[in-house]
Parts: sequence; C-alpha cells; structure tokens
Amino acid sequence: MIKTTFNKNGNGSFLFSNKFILLLTCLFMFSGAVMSAKSAIPTSTTEEIALTSENNSEDYAWSRKCVTFKNTGKCATDIYIYDGWYCRFKKRLAPGQTWTTYAYAGNVFRAVEADAGSFNNLKYDKRYKVTYSNYQVVHLCPEYCIDPCDDLTVDAGEDVEVCNEEEVTLSATVAGTTTCTTDAESDCNHTLYKHGGYCSWYYPPSNAAYCGSGHGAKLWTAGGYGTSFVTIDFGKVVPAGTKIHTKMKLKHCSNTYSNKASATIKASLNGDNGFTSLGTVKFSSQYYAEYTYTLDAPARYIKVKDNGQCSFLVDYVRYEIEATTNDTVEYEWSGPGIVGANNTKDITVNKAGNYTVKVKSCDGCEATDTVKVKINNSPDVQVTSVDATCENATGSITFTYEDTPNRTNIELSIDGGNNFTNVKDDSGSYTFDNLAPDTYDIVVRWGNDDCPIELDSVTIIEKEVITVDAGDDQTVCKGDEVVLTASVTGEGQCEECVEYELLNTDYCRGSQHQFVVFINDNGTRRWFRNVDMTWTLNADGTATVKGTVLEYNNTPNTEFEVDATYSGYTTTAPDGSPKGNDCHQEEDSSGWAYYTQLTGTITQVGGGLSYSIGRRGPSFQLGIDANNFEATPGTNGGSGWFTIDGAPDSFGDFNFNFGECITNNTNGVQYQWSTGETTPSIVVSPSEDTTYTVTVNNCGDCTTEDSVTVFVSDTNVSAGDDANIIEGESTTLTATSDNAVSYEWSNGATTASIDVSPTTTTTYTVTATNANGCTATDTVVVTVEPDPCTTKEYDVKAYPIPVEATGILTVDIAVDQDQEVTYETFKMDGNRTGPAVKKQINRGCNTFTIDLDKHCNFLPGTTYILKITGGNWTESIQFMTKQ
Repeated sequence: MIKTTFNKNGNGSFLFSNKFILLLTCLFMFSGAVMSAKSAIPTSTTEEIALTSENNSEDYAWSRKCVTFKNTGKCATDIYIYDGWYCRFKKRLAPGQTWTTYAYAGNVFRAVEADAGSFNNLKYDKRYKVTYSNYQVVHLCPEYCIDPCDDLTVDAGEDVEVCNEEEVTLSATVAGTTTCTTDAESDCNHTLYKHGGYCSWYYPPSNAAYCGSGHGAKLWTAGGYGTSFVTIDFGKVVPAGTKIHTKMKLKHCSNTYSNKASATIKASLNGDNGFTSLGTVKFSSQYYAEYTYTLDAPARYIKVKDNGQCSFLVDYVRYEIEATTNDTVEYEWSGPGIVGANNTKDITVNKAGNYTVKVKSCDGCEATDTVKVKINNSPDVQVTSVDATCENATGSITFTYEDTPNRTNIELSIDGGNNFTNVKDDSGSYTFDNLAPDTYDIVVRWGNDDCPIELDSVTIIEKEVITVDAGDDQTVCKGDEVVLTASVTGEGQCEECVEYELLNTDYCRGSQHQFVVFINDNGTRRWFRNVDMTWTLNADGTATVKGTVLEYNNTPNTEFEVDATYSGYTTTAPDGSPKGNDCHQEEDSSGWAYYTQLTGTITQVGGGLSYSIGRRGPSFQLGIDANNFEATPGTNGGSGWFTIDGAPDSFGDFNFNFGECITNNTNGVQYQWSTGETTPSIVVSPSEDTTYTVTVNNCGDCTTEDSVTVFVSDTNVSAGDDANIIEGESTTLTATSDNAVSYEWSNGATTASIDVSPTTTTTYTVTATNANGCTATDTVVVTVEPDPCTTKEYDVKAYPIPVEATGILTVDIAVDQDQEVTYETFKMDGNRTGPAVKKQINRGCNTFTIDLDKHCNFLPGTTYILKITGGNWTESIQFMTKQ
C-alpha cells in the first residue's frame, strides 16, 4: 500500500511525511487529471469515470459535495484524492464497507488495490472525477485479489502407510477445472512459398496464395517446363484433423489426349521435403469447386501438383480448424520411488517419502498437493517346528523375534489369519504346543493389526507313536543277578539294510592304490582290490565280510576269497579306539560303531596261500570318515588292523567304503541298552545302585527310551567277640547289624541276643536278614574251660580272719559232687560252741556265711576251730576273733 500522511503544524500549514512515495509520484499518478471539471482525463489503462448522482436531485452547488464510496467487491481498496494541491491517501475500504466524504468539483479520486507497492501494473485501478452533482455514490467492485486459478485444487489423498516396501497406488483428485474452448478458424490468405514448372503471367502462382476472386493460378505441365506446382505456406502449423479445401477448375486440355485435369495434394511441416499425399483428384468441370482433405498429422505447407494432364486453375487453398473444447489436466508427480510413468492421474510407488503432484489445467492454472508414504516393516519372525515324536503324538511351532522399537505387541496366527495370539514383542519367543500333525498356515502382524505377512506354511509330521517300558525299579542283594526286560508298544514295522556292497578305498597316500585289503606277509606287500565283497549284519549281532578280492600288485594277479566275522558290537569306543585317521586329522568319531573281535580267513583261489586272521590293535571301526586311508572326506566306511596266525611279523588291515544296500530286512524294534547289549532282556548284577537306559527305535527313525534303576541292597552282622566260659557257666551272645530286621542263630534262636551254656567248645553262627531279604552271616566261638571248683574232692576257705566276735564269717567251699555238709565251731579245748549246722551244696564252688553273733556267744580275742564235714572228708579251720 502506498501511503502519504499529512500533519498540520502549529501555524496551520501542512507538512508531508512521505513513507512510501513522493508528491512527485502522486503528481505523476494523476498526471493530466488535475484539471477543471470540463477538462478530459487522459486516456490510460485504467478507466476514468465521472461521478453521477444516485438520486434524482440535481441541486446545483459550487461548494463541497458529498461523495459516498461503497465497496461491493471482494477485495480491499485504497482511495487517494488529488485536490489540485496535494496527493493524499484518504481511506481503505474493506469489502462491504461504505465511506462518505466531501470533495470539491473537479477533485479526482483514485481507487487502487490495497497495499500496492507502486502504481505500475496495477490489477485494480479506477479514477473518478467529481462533477457538479450534489450527492454522488461510487460503487467499487474490486476483484483483483481473486486468483482465477483459486478454484483449481488437487488432492493427493490421505497419507499412506504400507508394509515391506510393497507397491502402493497414489491417486490425485482434481476439482475446479476449467473447460477451455477454441473458436473455429478458417483462412485462405497465405504466402506463396515455392512454385515450379510453367508460369503464366496472366494466372501467376501467387494467385493461389490468397482468397482470390476466381482468377486463380494456372498449373500446366507444358513441354519443356517440368512439373507444375505451387507450395502454400500457412505461416503456422495447423493440427491434425484440420480440413484442407483446395478450390480448382479445369482450364484447357491442349497438347493432351485427356479430358480431365489431375492434381495431387500433399502436406508437410517442411516446405522443401517430407510431403505426405493427402489424395489425388481428377476433374473436368470448368467451374470452381472445393476439394476437401483431412490432415492426419500437423502440417504447415500444402503442395498442389499437376499430374501432367489438362491444365487447371487453383483459386486458393483454405484450411478450416473446427472449434474445440478442452478440459484436460496435465499431471506431474515427483517423489523418491515412482514406478513407471509420473504423468498420470494414478501412480505406483514403492518407497517411503513425500510425493507431490502438480496439475495444470488447460488454461495454465496450476495446483499442487503432497501425500506422505510411510513404509512399515512387518515383524521379522523366525518360525521353527518340532514334529510329533514316538513319545508325543503332537508337535509344536515356535516363533522367535527381537524387540522392535516403537512396537509393543506382535500377533501370531497358525490358521492363516483367522485367529491371532497377541504377545509382547519383547518376550523373545512364543510356542504353540500340543499341535496335531497337520499343515499350519503362518501369518504374523503387529499388535495393532498392522503389516500382516504370510510366511511359509509349517507342516508337523506325524510319527508312529512308540513307547518303551524298562520295567519297575528293582532292588537286589549285592552279588545277585536280575533280569531287565524292555516292553514296547506301537513298535510298527520298518526296513533295515542288512547287506551292503563294499567299495574300494581311494588311497590318500597315492593314487596308484585303490584297495580293500592290505597284507604285509613277512615283508611282502600284497594289495587287494574289491571284486564282489559284501558286508552283512547277522541276527546274532555279528557282521561278516565275504567275497572275492584281486591281488593286483604282484604277478601273476590272483584272486583271494575273504571270509571274516566281526563280533563284540558296541557304540562306545573301547580302550585304544578309535583308530587315528591318517587322512583327516579332525574327523568326528561321534556316531561310530566298533567290533572288538575278529576271526576269519583270506584264501588264495587255486593257490596255496591262506591266512587265518584275528583282531590287532584298535577295534574295527565303522562310520563317516572311519576308513583310515580314504582320501574323500565324509565317506561312510570302515577300517581295522588284523593279525595273521603263526606269523608274528605279518599283519594286514581292512579299509573299505560302503556302497549301495543289497538286502533289506523288515523288522520291528531295535534295542540298545546303556550296557551296549541289543536284546530286549539283559541280565545285570550291579555292585552299587545303577540306572540302566534302554533306547528303542524304528530303524533309527523313531526313537524313545526309558530307564530302570537297580538298587543294590546290602547288610552286615557281627556275632560279637569270641567268649570263654567255665564248664557249667553260661554266656550271652549278641548279634549287631546296621539294617537287619531279623536274626537266626545256628541253634535255632531268632533273637539278637541268646544265652548259651555249652559243655564243650562250640561255634555259633548268626544269619541277619534286612528288609529286602538280603542276608549276612557271622560266627562266634564259645570256648568251655574246666571248672576249678570241681578239680578236687573238696576245697574249703573261710574269711575274714580275724573276724569280729559278732561278725560274719564267709565260707567258700568247692566240691566235686553235690552233697550235704555239716559245720561246727569248737573252742581250743575241744568243746563245741553252738549247734552243728547242715547245708546242701552243689557240685562246684559254693559260698555260705556264718553269723557269729547268732550262732553262739563268741568272745573277742579268742581262737576257735571251724569244722566242716562232707561225705567222705573233714576239714578244720582255725580262726580268731578280733580283740
């Protein structure tokens, strides 16, 4: 906006404060407009309008006049006034706003677009000069701010989220397009570009270049002049579909036998070459007629050529372009991943980013819009499965995934997306268990149903259910044997190869040898190549190597028959095995099998050589890379040394590879116990608690196992130390044990302790039994010694001596037989004191006491005689009483 402000100073004069334009500019702006009311406003690109009254009042007034401006347009406008002295900004009127002011006749108002930077190239510029009318109204209708292209819009659509860089179609929707029209156009006034052949001064070639009056240009291929033609230049290219009208008539047929004229009409973009024929016409009429052709391609030049018959006149060549309507829209897309063309309404993209579509209508208006394409990746999931097994008729499917930023949940489906299981995406994995054998269609997506993706289907393979029961745990006594039997259900039937063809070893130490048997016969080396040897697995667990071999390194070459049997099969490497591989130092011996024994013969056919062989060194080994000298890694074969009987300095070895299976046997279950045995039942006698595992399989395809524990029960017993007793005495024998629950003595007693009184030295045996019925025995010897109390007919002792006069006198008496004895006491003078007392005593040692106080009145410090009389004997003992 151009603004000039005015400030009135103290003395009433006006000062300019010009912010954007000088008075000079204002004067230039109204150049020629500051005139009397009768002066004309100079003509310019803007219209000058004299104000007229909206009412019918024609009151004459020479003084100020009221002028009202009404903005009935859609844009704001700035109003300036030049009153002959000053150029001043008066008012900005918004749309719908009205402003009334006064002015003098002859004042000029100028309404321009708001905020114009200058008065050049204004979009809205109206000038109004005040007349002598009393009340004047000006209707302003500024539309400069309305962009004619505002109605054209394009919508690129909503922002799009796609998954995994999949292709997506973006579509532009256009509104507010304009229908463009072109008027019909016809013209026959052109320029003569070129002519040739006969040229008539009366009918010159130029007559064909404009709309003539029928005089025309004569075309005549007269002798010596060459082909006659005219080339007309339209001065512009006319489009395909344009009608070309050539107005011609016959002139004369001199020097020809024809009665017709013949003309060919051609068109080109170049006046000198590249002409294409529109058609040839023959005519005999001497009246002008238009011959019409339609352009198949744009053209600027039309050539009319005489074909050498009657001469003819060309009055003009007229083009006629039909009126057209056009509402087409041009599209131009831009973005990072456009697939194919970018100038169509719909495009295909395959990368994330912003895509902008610019459309251009037929009137040149343009509009743009942008759509954002965001590409999300589907969950990165690995799917593994576990098939049904012999032990379990169902399988499982496991999804494994990593924690993804900005994601919280992941959904998993095993039924093609009909049902989903929602889990945390930081859980790492999820497993669907107990799945029946079937094919499962895998779909995964994010927890918000975003980016579903179908993964490869997973098939859980059905296995024949097989179970094995090794039996209940058992308890045996130490040293006893027990039979363990494996019971199998669902064993099925399967095939097992029991006979293989054998192949030569490709010797890794030299290509000259391909062999199966080698013998060093006391320094003579014999190499044997296979002819028809086979390996056979026998029902008893042994294996045989049989067939013909050819000795190829000695002359003459002779055949030998091999017949060898291996036994002692085991999958546990025996001591000294496996045999080191001379070709592949890093072979994996896991899964190898071994035979610990070998017997057999290698016999010359039709000759006198025969070798009896046996195992030498490490056990014979079978498996991948078990052939000690095979050059090719990963070959399934066997290798093992052998001795030659009767020749300690001779030896040999088998080295062969397995070929095709020759014979299959159909069998049920194979057994493999942890002891190495392969029968359903085994006999064991463990010395300690031992767990035995049996593995059964259907030819190695379906495997299951079970274990049984044999608990070894042991007990002990001690009968105690040997004992010595005196004849006639008894002793107690006591058995002790850590865990016995019962005892039995050799004398029939069943208690832990027994009393015995043997008359002669005797050995006693005790048997202890624990809760498991296990027994232990021990012995104890009771030695019987003679009784010292019976070695004499009698033996008497009394004590204590001296004894209290009123005390107790103890008497020990030993006799060799039961009898009655009498004791009496006497004074030293022979007189008896007290009664004679009788006692019955037993054989052996006896003891009785004499209460002196009760027996008699004994004096202290006195000597007495104790007399004891037995069956055939008498013993006197002198004793004293204490003082």
